Amino acid sequence: MGITVYLVVCLLGAALGKQFQFHNNLGQTIWVGSLGNAGVAAPNNGGFQLNAGAEKYPVLRGYLNTRAPTAAKKAPGHRLGSVVHWCYPFLTNKRTLNLQETVTTADNWAGRFWARTGCRFDGNGIGPCDTGDCGNKLQCAGAGGVPPVSLAEFTLNGYGGVDYYDLSLVDGFNVPVQVIPLTKSVDPNNKYGCGSATCTAYLNNNCPNELRETNSAGATVGCKSACLAFNTDQYCCRGNFGTPQTCTPSTWSQNYPAYFKNNCPGAYSYAYDDVSSTYTCQDSGYKIIFG
Repeated sequence: MGITVYLVVCLLGAALGKQFQFHNNLGQTIWVGSLGNAGVAAPNNGGFQLNAGAEKYPVLRGYLNTRAPTAAKKAPGHRLGSVVHWCYPFLTNKRTLNLQETVTTADNWAGRFWARTGCRFDGNGIGPCDTGDCGNKLQCAGAGGVPPVSLAEFTLNGYGGVDYYDLSLVDGFNVPVQVIPLTKSVDPNNKYGCGSATCTAYLNNNCPNELRETNSAGATVGCKSACLAFNTDQYCCRGNFGTPQTCTPSTWSQNYPAYFKNNCPGAYSYAYDDVSSTYTCQDSGYKIIFG
């Protein structure tokens, strides 16, 4: 009976939240970072390790209590408090399902996930990363990733009660990434309605030399945007170029966003690339694939 109750409670808890499944197909360990809107906690305090071939399932949930029950921390299982439900990891024969409670307000999380590469953390979770570093910490805890980095961005329960999501290469690229809705079919009349946002090309290999990000060994680990590389008003779509009408890469002396857009048509290649880069869905969880 106890086991039955435990499973029911865990499944119920998962249903009350927004589930994100993370998959690492890169062939190397990565460290996922996350940053959310103010006052809303991020999964795993903003960071976790994801081994090659691994899958991780944190759940964003909607409760106001900011403290975990002590008993739930010490043992697998669950504890039901007045406002907090907890489900803890258990092992299957294929993968670890890590249903991670995060203390958020329901259905209004907005934020981003990214992969960090080449990290060298010590036993305390302190150390640098080649790409996506968030202050030399395993758990980013409110810090964003240093570009160039590929971003999976979400606004849950946004305008009209739908989720908005996209892939952004506005600040550059470090690894391929995909966002795939879990429970919805693509709208046959609109590929951006519950469609898959994908960037599967590895852009570092053919990145223009002037945009390359290299590590201490001289290897190319990222591809910068023109804004990041040159920091001009024109390339950054600011000042006199701060509107969709005045920020037009096709008129630049070098159309750098075209390299990103041609290889990853469903991702943002510059700040005003909204029309061909924004996806919406409703009542769905999401799979995020790196690699």
